[in-house]
Amino acid sequence: MDWKKKIAAVVFLLSLVCVPVAAFLLPDQAVSKTERRKLAKKPAFTVAAFWDGTYMEQLETYFSEQFPVRDGLRTVKAETETALLGKADTNGYFKVEDGIYHLEAELNEKNVDRVADSVEKLCAEQFQNADCYVAVIPDKNYYLADKQYPTLDYERLDEMIQAEIPSAQKISLYGKLHLKDYYRTDLHWKQEKLQA
Repeated sequence: MDWKKKIAAVVFLLSLVCVPVAAFLLPDQAVSKTERRKLAKKPAFTVAAFWDGTYMEQLETYFSEQFPVRDGLRTVKAETETALLGKADTNGYFKVEDGIYHLEAELNEKNVDRVADSVEKLCAEQFQNADCYVAVIPDKNYYLADKQYPTLDYERLDEMIQAEIPSAQKISLYGKLHLKDYYRTDLHWKQEKLQA
């Protein structure tokens, strides 16, 4: 066996040993800063959960979310798919200049109907003697429309909101928000930018 194969074998064996040991010794992370969400906690074992399979599902999620250097490996995977393999996106996320965006260009009219019904019911039943207002907060992709990237059909969304929530006055935020009002690597808007 030549020295290259020996080095590869040693690195492989070390990774097989070191990763589980690191996972056992390192404390669990409560949140993922890159994903801006809570991570799974170690599930409590119960016989019932074990037999119906939920314990194993929760344990699998826990191990995948608490994996050592998970964020680094996610970054390597995304960069490999986009830079090396030439994919336009990775898991529906794509990069434009220095920002991260999410492909979501199809308006789900069922969801709009459901939300609009709830808002109309709330306005009609709970705020009969008050003014009701409704606003569509455009997603970050809205501000890429001029660059030929896919965006939701905001005209149709506005039509549906106007027709299905007659009790509320519509407020337009399209001209009030700008791309700089959203996080660079996140799809969410910065609430502190709305004060101006």
